Amino acid sequence: MALFGSVPICFGLASSVFAEDRAADGRAVVRYQVTARVFPGPLALPTAGTEVSPGTRRVRGMWTAPDGAARGGDLTVEIDPAGPRTVKIWVDRQGVQQAAPRTTADLLFVALSYGVVVEFCAVVAAALVYVTTRWWLDRFRARGWDREWRRLTGVGTDV
Repeated sequence: MALFGSVPICFGLASSVFAEDRAADGRAVVRYQVTARVFPGPLALPTAGTEVSPGTRRVRGMWTAPDGAARGGDLTVEIDPAGPRTVKIWVDRQGVQQAAPRTTADLLFVALSYGVVVEFCAVVAAALVYVTTRWWLDRFRARGWDREWRRLTGVGTDV
């Protein structure tokens, strides 16, 4: 019965995480989506701390910043035999490449994951309390029965 009380708590936690993540995305750097031209040629060498998945490759590209300045850098694009000519990227006001904003589906997934994990932990904690209490009570009852049996049969007493 107590676990039913944890469901609204977990729902509230998930709602709070969703609202906080959405607000954090709103406070983040202002991002603009621009089109970058991809240069044909050799692949860009991966820089320290960057990850490239098996279906992508790093190439050089060029784009125009929102302030009108030309910018360039490494881009991660899908592997395509013909190679993409342009890709959409996200940049800040100065044209520095930024991560794409998270979608509502991404935010919902994170919030629901938090809620499910907390609910799972509540269930596990309740199960551990139940099992421990049951074990302790069974042991206490067995000692009492043993003591009463000895008293009844006279075994181990000074009668």
